[in-house]
Amino acid sequence: MISRRRTLAACLALSIACPACGDRDRRAEPEPAAMPTPDRIAAGAIDAERLLEEGYAFKREGRNGAALERFERACAILEQAVGQRDHRYASCLDDKAMVTLRMGRHEETRAFYEMAKGILERDPDPVLQRGVALRLGLLDRLDALGVRCREPAEPPPEADLPYFPDTAEMQSAIGRLGAEVRDCDEGRPRLVTVRVTITGDGRPVMFEIHGRDSGSPVGRCLEEKLTNLLSTVELPRFGACFRPFTFPFTVGDLPRR
Repeated sequence: MISRRRTLAACLALSIACPACGDRDRRAEPEPAAMPTPDRIAAGAIDAERLLEEGYAFKREGRNGAALERFERACAILEQAVGQRDHRYASCLDDKAMVTLRMGRHEETRAFYEMAKGILERDPDPVLQRGVALRLGLLDRLDALGVRCREPAEPPPEADLPYFPDTAEMQSAIGRLGAEVRDCDEGRPRLVTVRVTITGDGRPVMFEIHGRDSGSPVGRCLEEKLTNLLSTVELPRFGACFRPFTFPFTVGDLPRR
C-alpha cells in the first residue's frame, strides 16, 4: 500500500496528461481548457499522499476521527484527479471503510466496500481486489457473530489497555498451540501460515490460510482446532476492536529417530 502511495503523484500526472490511458471507457472527454494541468494534479496528488500517510499514523494510534477526516480529504482530491472509476479512488474508499468499521458504522462500511468492489471490476488491481474481498468477509463474520465495533473517535486519555497489543506477546501466546495442531497433516513436516483476526477481548473472528492449504482439509482442520484452542489460552487484551496476526504452524509427522 505504501509503495503505491509513493508513486501516486507520478501516476496521477500521467493519467491527466493522457486521459485515455487513465480511463479507456470514458465516452466523452472534457474540453482541454476545463482540464487541470499536470502540474496542478501532481501537486494535488502530493497533498493526497500526505493526507493518507497522516491518516495511517492516526489510525495506528486509535485516533479514528482524525484518521477519517484525513482519508475523506484525500478521497476528495483523488475524486477530482482521477474520477470515481479509478482503482486509486477505490483504494481510498478501502481506507475510509476500515475506519468506519472500527467506529461501528457497519452499513456505511459495507457501502464503501461495495463501491470499491464495483470500481475494481472496471479497473482491476489484483492485490487491492483480494484485500477488499477479505475485508468484506471480515465484516460478514463480525455481523454473523454479533460483534459490532464501538471504537471512539478519539481514544480515552488514560486507557486501561494499549490500543494494539505487543505483537511478540500475541505470537508467543498463539505459538503455544503449535503441538496441538501438528496432526492436521500426516505427511512430512512443513509450515502453514495462518492469519487470524482476534478481537480485543480475545475472540477469533476470522482465519485466512495462506498458500495451497487455503480451503484444503489441512486448512479446515487448522481453523477448527485453532477456533477451539484459542479460548483456552490467555491472550493479551487490547483496546482496538480487532487486529489480525500472522503465525506459521508446523504440521505433519515428527521426524523419527
